Amino acid sequence: MNFGLIFIWLKFFGINLFAVPHFDLFVGTMLNKTLTYLIVFFLPIALVNYLLIFRKNRYKKFLDKYPLKKNNVSIIYTFIVVLTTLLTAGFLSYKQ
Repeated sequence: MNFGLIFIWLKFFGINLFAVPHFDLFVGTMLNKTLTYLIVFFLPIALVNYLLIFRKNRYKKFLDKYPLKKNNVSIIYTFIVVLTTLLTAGFLSYKQ
């Protein structure tokens, strides 16, 4: 999620690190933008996440090494990142 937020801000400031392909499969522009985002940003991150953590049940080793605690801040962190991303995307789409 943080990479998505960084790329949204880079796009807003006109900094292009690489050429982002645009897919024109649907009639509506919102569906095309969603498809582009999923292919360019979500799928690579999900693939790396799967290969490094979930393949061959590696997450079980992490759970044994780092047990869950009651004061788990990951839920708060995730909520803040999602909220920041949505607010940023909403603000930037409103400005354009």
